[in-house]
Amino acid sequence: MELGITPRRVARLALVGAFVAAASTARAQETIWTSYSVAKNAEFGSSVDVLGDLDGDGVDELVAGAPGDGFNYTGWVKVVSGADGSKLSTVLGKNMGDQFGSSVATVGDLDLDGTPDYVVGAQGADVAGSDSGAVYAISEATGAVIYEVDGSAAGDKLGVSVAALGDADGDGFGDFAASSWAGYAFMISGSTGNVLAVLSGTKPSTGHPTVVAGGGDLDGDGVPDVAFGDLWSSLGSTFGGAVSLFSGATGKLLYEIGSSVPAADFGVVRYVEDIDGDGTSDLFIGAPLDWTYAANGGSAWLYSGRSGTLLSGFVPGSATAGDGWMMGTSVHSAGDTNGDGFVDWLIGVPGYAGSPARDRGAVFLMSGSDGGLLYHFEEPAGTWHGLGSMIGRPNDFDRDGMPDFLFGSPLASLVTSGGDVSIRTGHGFWVDSMPRIAVANQAVTLSIGQVVPFAPYVLVLRGVDGTPSFTPLVFGQLDPAGRASLSGNVPSGLGAHTIDFQAFTFDPWGKVFGSGVETLTTQ
Repeated sequence: MELGITPRRVARLALVGAFVAAASTARAQETIWTSYSVAKNAEFGSSVDVLGDLDGDGVDELVAGAPGDGFNYTGWVKVVSGADGSKLSTVLGKNMGDQFGSSVATVGDLDLDGTPDYVVGAQGADVAGSDSGAVYAISEATGAVIYEVDGSAAGDKLGVSVAALGDADGDGFGDFAASSWAGYAFMISGSTGNVLAVLSGTKPSTGHPTVVAGGGDLDGDGVPDVAFGDLWSSLGSTFGGAVSLFSGATGKLLYEIGSSVPAADFGVVRYVEDIDGDGTSDLFIGAPLDWTYAANGGSAWLYSGRSGTLLSGFVPGSATAGDGWMMGTSVHSAGDTNGDGFVDWLIGVPGYAGSPARDRGAVFLMSGSDGGLLYHFEEPAGTWHGLGSMIGRPNDFDRDGMPDFLFGSPLASLVTSGGDVSIRTGHGFWVDSMPRIAVANQAVTLSIGQVVPFAPYVLVLRGVDGTPSFTPLVFGQLDPAGRASLSGNVPSGLGAHTIDFQAFTFDPWGKVFGSGVETLTTQ
């Protein structure tokens, strides 16, 4: 749909935008709330999942893990309110070194008390030998252990990853998978804790993490299947990594996908929506140490779930910009964020080097229609937050009809490496400042989109240093992809300021709507 840019439409856009701005408080494009660890070195946010609405406020709660626990590595998990991030309950690990909270997954009501329960990985537990690992099913209502599943031998580190599968054995309970550092994963009955199948690829690794994902039915038998990422498998290249797909009904290997790049850590896998229209869930796979495009720059790839055929991929934009990014450390579908009929994508980039402070980490929201960047979430200040290390399932936490985004930052430092979990606002379109913190004479680009092609837009100054404003800066027209880009340099001598921007345009039905508010910080 093309909307011509005419003086009348531009005037309407400015007037209606001004009314919207005057009638309501502008919403920032980033954080709704953040839940911090108050303990140093807890690594809170290493794992996170959506749990369900426990307090009846209409917003789903979360469960998140902190396996570091002050570097004694006992570990703990915390259930927090989805509405405001406040603590609802905490469950502690058993022993020093267990790393309880290495992974978490919501699996449904296992003890039939009417509330959803969850499983927790403790990869350092010593039940079957030093670091054999364990997985615990936890009652959400009481915090009690329903049952535990132990690793097979010393060093296995079972519980490095856990994932809900759905009901694989047909008994009415949600089942799950748990993986190890020993090249295997267990498929586990949710009702009993019994191991239903032991899964391993044709060229398994040892001594390196693995990842499990569940929920997609690849072979069409009505039973959810299991994806197993072995990040050091040499199936395709030496230690390049591989993903093996297994039948949830029988444990039989369906097929495998191997990395062509050595030592890429290919295998950070998620099931996603049916992208290629064949009626089967597809696969989103990260390779955070892929060095093809930049030194440890990483990459992320979409594959057909039915055939394993490569569909598309995302890579760092340039070799120098992408050095050390570790793009693909976590991946997730974002859903269709802008209503264009295409699923968009979230990619964790924990080594992202924001300027001038480095390695705050980031999550890139990528367009499903053209593969371009829609927005990049990053921490506002400090170093080594690890944002992008963990991405949870999107959910509408602020009840505005748009999916919001769930991130874990295990190195965030309200206290030293205490970690945090945050909810970031979802929007129908975005203004993205690159970089978000800039110094004198540094180039800055503001990107607007992605919405209706050729629609008129207005970019507005919404505030400076906390003082509200509504000053139109630029009237323009979006390009054929529904985007616009504006660039300039920070003036010499400008000094330290926060500058807020917002854009307005038309949706496909001719209604004016606004982006969130983007803040550029100058130093």
